[in-house]
Amino acid sequence: MLQPTLSDEALLTDVGEGLLPERHDSVAVSYPMRLKLNGETTAQMEHAYAIKGCGGVSLNESDGDDTSKDQEWEYDLTRRGQCADRYVLITTFIWLGIKMLILAVPMLVAHLPPMAVARIYISVVPDNTERIHRSCCFYANFWLAIGISFVCPFAYAFGLSLIFKSVGYFGLAMICPVGLIFINLTLDYMAYYFFSVLYCLFTWRWSKMYVSARKIDPYRNGPSVVRHISDFFICIMGQCARASAGETTWMVCCMWLLIPWLKYYICCNPWIYDLDHRLCQQISTEMDDLGTPSEVADTCRGIISRARQARSLANRLDLWSFVPHYPYPPPSRRWALGLQRGGATFPGKFFLIVHTTHACSDAGGSSEQFVLSNSCAQPIYRVMLWYSNPFHFLTGWVEASVTTGEKSQLNKKHGGEHPMWLVTGRTPQVAGRDSFTGSGMIDAFFDYWLPVFVHEMRRLTFNARYLVEGMSEGDASKQALERADEKYQEVYSEDGVSRPRTFKGRVREGPRMDTLAEFEQVAEKRHRGAEGCVVGTVETLSRGVMGIGETRLGEQVSHLQQGRDLHQPGELLEFRMNPLDEHVLRGAGQTHTTTPPHHPVCVPSSGSASSSDPVGASSSSDPETAASFQPGPAVELARVSEVDIETTSSAESIHLER
Repeated sequence: MLQPTLSDEALLTDVGEGLLPERHDSVAVSYPMRLKLNGETTAQMEHAYAIKGCGGVSLNESDGDDTSKDQEWEYDLTRRGQCADRYVLITTFIWLGIKMLILAVPMLVAHLPPMAVARIYISVVPDNTERIHRSCCFYANFWLAIGISFVCPFAYAFGLSLIFKSVGYFGLAMICPVGLIFINLTLDYMAYYFFSVLYCLFTWRWSKMYVSARKIDPYRNGPSVVRHISDFFICIMGQCARASAGETTWMVCCMWLLIPWLKYYICCNPWIYDLDHRLCQQISTEMDDLGTPSEVADTCRGIISRARQARSLANRLDLWSFVPHYPYPPPSRRWALGLQRGGATFPGKFFLIVHTTHACSDAGGSSEQFVLSNSCAQPIYRVMLWYSNPFHFLTGWVEASVTTGEKSQLNKKHGGEHPMWLVTGRTPQVAGRDSFTGSGMIDAFFDYWLPVFVHEMRRLTFNARYLVEGMSEGDASKQALERADEKYQEVYSEDGVSRPRTFKGRVREGPRMDTLAEFEQVAEKRHRGAEGCVVGTVETLSRGVMGIGETRLGEQVSHLQQGRDLHQPGELLEFRMNPLDEHVLRGAGQTHTTTPPHHPVCVPSSGSASSSDPVGASSSSDPETAASFQPGPAVELARVSEVDIETTSSAESIHLER
């Protein structure tokens, strides 16, 4: 059996010869600690190593190692597949119609008080603030929002009971966000099992159900959403800074009500569909003129991770049908919850919760982050879509990186790549590009949306360059926009490789109107007629609230909010490394490092569910209790089955059995 060895002496020799690995390959802590810092599980990582060992596309070596294009996918166009899709669609309309009629209004009303706390808090934070400090003031407001969630419904029920002299109104005290979310999830799980088991019983596909359920195993038991709910509070504040309070409240409610059903019953249902792992790769058009991969990554983080944008940028982002926000994690870990905003128009707007590992983080002295893609030039984020997270409709492993384009899309050098290894079925409803949900739909959507993201990346980059050259703000903004418009380019969206269109430039009207023009047109329609009066009034009030941060009072309050972070060294919630990891650091000749100069916004951040699983959980273990050790990049290309650590008095070496 192969037993590669990575000794401390060899590692020090490599360092001396200038053979340091890439930042994300540097081994600085033990394997269990890395799992904890990155929010990983043993089953998840073993699955990723196995895919990498088979080429990087799938567990089937015949699929090759070209991750720059979509995996070839065979669709189920049989009568059985069509019947499954029809059954799921009909039962979905029945169930959601009944549930939304009962829960939609109470859910919306119950969320108004806590959402107001988040909105007011972010309103006094200055523009261009990179991250929210998790200070005493932050946690006070966080617990205030939690308390209001329970107190307001009880006070409302108490008032009604006094007015109508009936204790029956005390039942309304259950209409609080937490209670409604619990009720909604419970009802969804009951309906899920009823309709799913009924279908499985009549089609007698028990053995296929078991095989499909095992495909989900690597993505069970991810980090809890509930235990890290303060992350969600920060996400909500960031999204409030990008949209109005009314929009944000509506999208939160839609997430609780709709997304669990979309995820478990439609997109990833082993009782009804034959599930498998599918690679869907989306690569934007080239961004080689935007600088080095590190500079491109920094600009990307400025759009996605910054807590509060400048008003002009926030208004442009508000036009988009997809707005990801991945706040920087606290120093105790390299991952944090993120929040994606989806949907083009009301009422079809919603949020999605994700678990995001940040490649720029040095939490716990570690920058190690396994990259599954073979076409990655610079990792930025790993976005985990855990099956145990009911609030994202997909399940799988996703990366967001700067790409090399190799092997199949070399004409997209330094574009943004977004490979997704998803658990999905094969019928048109869950895998087709023209569906309303599923793996094929999301592949087509990113082909549609990425040109807008690249346009904003180019606009911000050249605006900064022109300002450095001495242009006025007005001239710099104008010329940067002209440059971005000239280079605007869309793609032919299709399976495999989405080729860039030969035409470059904006098309603002006509049948071939570009995506950005469509977003602008939707925004213009929102401000017309009666609806426009309401929207315009709300947005005017919203802008007024967000302007508080520019006042003297706002500056003083912001100084209090952005006080000493409780997760920094010497503070109450300081992260402490265990003695074993300190020993590993010393033995490897490494120390706690700070972020390199080319990552200016990635200074270790300050700031600090368990959701039910509709199908039985697998044997995947929790990162905090993992008992195996990670050897490093030299042997991460294969599935790790057994790990053994031997320690001697003179030197330590890590032995792996594969």
